[in-house]
Parts: sequence; C-alpha cells; structure tokens
Amino acid sequence: PFGGACNRYYNLRHNVHYDIDRLDLVSLRRQLVFETYGVAAGRGAVGAPRGRVGLNRSFLVNTYYPLYSHFFSALGFEIILPEHPSPEGVDQRGAAFCYPVELAHGFFHCLLESADPPEFIFLPHFKAVPNLKDDDSRQSQVCPLVQGETFYLQRSYRQAIERLSRRGTQLLTPLMDLSAGLASAEEPLLEAARRMGVRRPAARAAFAAALKRQHDCIAE
Repeated sequence: PFGGACNRYYNLRHNVHYDIDRLDLVSLRRQLVFETYGVAAGRGAVGAPRGRVGLNRSFLVNTYYPLYSHFFSALGFEIILPEHPSPEGVDQRGAAFCYPVELAHGFFHCLLESADPPEFIFLPHFKAVPNLKDDDSRQSQVCPLVQGETFYLQRSYRQAIERLSRRGTQLLTPLMDLSAGLASAEEPLLEAARRMGVRRPAARAAFAAALKRQHDCIAE
C-alpha cells in the first residue's frame, strides 16, 4: 500500500494482476484493531450507557484500542472516536512536527470540537510498550513525541479543554508503562475507572476481559 512504482508499468505491460485487498496489510491491521477485536465507536455499554469516553485516534491507540475500548465498554461507557483529522487542528501545533504528531493534533481537535463532547477524554502519558527480552531492558521506551502527546496537546488546546472542563468533561491522563507486560496496564486503568466513579472490583473484572481481547488481537 505504500508504493508499487518500481513494478507498476512492468505489471501493466505483462498483464500481471494481484489481489490488492489481500496484500493490503495496513487495512487488515486496522480492521483487526478497530472492528474485529475493538468495540465499534459509538457503541459500548449494553443498555443505557453511564456516560461516554473519547479516545484520540493517534499513536498507540492504533495498537491498544481493543484493550481500551473493551475496558471502558465493560464499565458501561460508550466509546467515542474522532472520524477525521481536522486541518484547523493540525495548524494548532506549536512547532514543526512529524506527520503522526500532526494527525494527533488534527484528531484531537475534532474530538474537542464535536457538537456533543464526551464526559471523559482518555489521553494517557504512554511511556513504554512491553519488552521483547527482559523486564530490565530499556528498549521498549517509545518515541519522546509519543510520550509527550498528553502534554503538548493539553498545551495546544488549553482554552478548549478549560471550556469543556467547565461543562463537566474530565481529562484522564494516567501513566502507562507496559515494559513489564500488558498486565501492567491494570493499575493505571483502575485509577482511571475510580475517577469515573466505578468501584475497583467491577474495574478489575472489566480489565480482565479487555486484556483477553487485546491478547487475542495480538495473537492473530
């Protein structure tokens, strides 16, 4: 999906055809994360939801969406995702950044400026992904721009966040350090659940179910 210029005209001259859909692994991964194993945006709790929680469609949400979405859904919350990155939001960045950071700004702007903002916005400080070798290795530290997302977005959109805060929207920004494994996400997510008014036993049960969905997604 990222090119094909090298053999494009060779294929045309020799009438070579490929199953493009089968080879589009980017689309396949997106489908697995957001559809097959994740809770569809706009859905969540069975019956009347106790509220809504917004996630930014950026960085590692594209990997851990099954964990996040099933956790908050099991707690009784509807999942909200921004549909498109707003060009106005991209322009709000305070300096020149890489394209993923531009997308983070654009999607977050779309989330903040929605006609009916959610009661909670989950914007974690993500420090590290699970180690591939041992728990003491530092090779799982993520890019500083990924780690800093919650900080520079809060700076860029300070006025919008303050406006939503006056209307009752709460920003949830737990520290996510998964260097010791995915199970390390339990405590920061349980703390987020506490701030959302959910008791610890219910949050632990929700996390166990969400963790299984994340493992199933990674396994496939």
